[in-house]
Amino acid sequence: MMRTNRTKTTIMFMFLGLIGTLFTACSSDDDGGDGPDPGPGETELTITAIEPATARIGETVTITGTGFSDVDSQNKVYFYGTHQGGYGTNDEIATLISAGPTQLVVEVHRDAQTGPITIVVGEEKIASESDFTLDTSLSDPEIVSLSANDGFSGNMITIIGVNFTDVNEQVVPKVYFGEIEATVESFSGEITYPDVDSEITVFIPDGLPEGETTITVQVNEKISNAVSFMINATPVDVKTVYWTADGGVYKGTITDTGAQIDLLFGESGGKGVVLDISNQNIYWLQNGSIYYGSISGGVANILIGTDDLISTGAFNDLVLDETNQYLYVSGFEDTIVGGSKAVIFRINLSNLSHELIFEDESSGFDDASGVKLSNDGSKLFYANSYGGKVGVINLNGLSHSANILFSFDNDLFETGEVEALPANIALDETNGKIYVIDKGAEFGLSNAIYIGNIDGTGELTEVVSHSEIIYQEDYEVPYDIEIDTENEFIFWCTYTGLANGPIKRAGLDGSNVEVLFTGVEEAAYFVLEID
Repeated sequence: MMRTNRTKTTIMFMFLGLIGTLFTACSSDDDGGDGPDPGPGETELTITAIEPATARIGETVTITGTGFSDVDSQNKVYFYGTHQGGYGTNDEIATLISAGPTQLVVEVHRDAQTGPITIVVGEEKIASESDFTLDTSLSDPEIVSLSANDGFSGNMITIIGVNFTDVNEQVVPKVYFGEIEATVESFSGEITYPDVDSEITVFIPDGLPEGETTITVQVNEKISNAVSFMINATPVDVKTVYWTADGGVYKGTITDTGAQIDLLFGESGGKGVVLDISNQNIYWLQNGSIYYGSISGGVANILIGTDDLISTGAFNDLVLDETNQYLYVSGFEDTIVGGSKAVIFRINLSNLSHELIFEDESSGFDDASGVKLSNDGSKLFYANSYGGKVGVINLNGLSHSANILFSFDNDLFETGEVEALPANIALDETNGKIYVIDKGAEFGLSNAIYIGNIDGTGELTEVVSHSEIIYQEDYEVPYDIEIDTENEFIFWCTYTGLANGPIKRAGLDGSNVEVLFTGVEEAAYFVLEID
């Protein structure tokens, strides 16, 4: 009997000891001890509410429940239609706005459909018992930006924004300048995803009064925010302008009713262009060859290939001696030491014979990027952009001697250092001046237009600054400059890589900078038609 009582006593003490241990542990937790916090998976994963239960793509939804993580990356939310087997890829995960243990705020995924929402936290997964409903009705259209903030009647601009189409009806939006409807040239909207940026390209309507107006976009009965736009006054004494671009060869004319832009040749252009008014021809550089065609457009013909003149390299600019029917073409040829030399050829248009009249590899990296001819055809002026030089070639006689007029401290070949990049020149022989356009932005520097004496005496002086040369962005690069001495204007264009590039002009002293054309697609070189 005593053995039995002793055993019972021992068991009783063990039981009381266990109770004491549990009590102590619970007291320690209650007193704020070091016990672990509940983590993902330790609290049951539930979804108790979705607010709102109906929303459009891109709008936010709040999901209430338990077992969520306050670490964003631990929560993965999938709308119905966006996941495979409940997990999916990163692209299929809804964008998380905020996260907490009992609440997640997410953006409705662009591929969302009506159906349950699935949440994955760690290794746990749950789908909502009630469906989320996708609202496919159109939200108000919104203009986000314009490719240009001003322009002439007839110019083309691009409007960027969201909700430019009705998913259900797949309608093309309407665009209004004030109360005047514009002609839509193209619309690149996402029919499936109205929240994605869409683009509408339109022509500015004719007959709009100069000054400020507003642009709005209308889809069915919904109208966007109104964005201010300036209708430019038609500049006086404007000549017809031809230019090359990645999209082809264009002709632009400003009249009293606005700007008229015509595509003459649809193949890629991109480099130098020159007119032969007496024969009504136009010559331009395209894809390594010299082309020509009628000044009114039509069929493009190959005159001569680049590989007929140089082995490897490229040509940049053209100038024509109309009297003697000589075509001068400038560019560069690769050298065996890994650099380049500037080269200029003269082509006799009567028989297509050609001769090299100039070469320069003194800087290691040299490139005859621009050429202009004196009025009497006796001198050829050139710009060597990478070599940092502006020079003149005497065309009289057989030697074709060359002189440097102005030079910059460039050493691309050895040190990579650049002071300026003279891309092209324009001649004002009446006043004995030469204009030099610097494409410094190509190397992250500033652009500028300088003026100096045509004989090279004295210094170059800046007349147009970088901020006046560019149209919208600091990276825009000018390749060409032209002059109208009759009406005392200089003209230039900047290559933006966009469809909204400009051709601009200023007085010969650099004053009164104004835009002639916008909607110039990736213009590089251009030429004026002067009567």
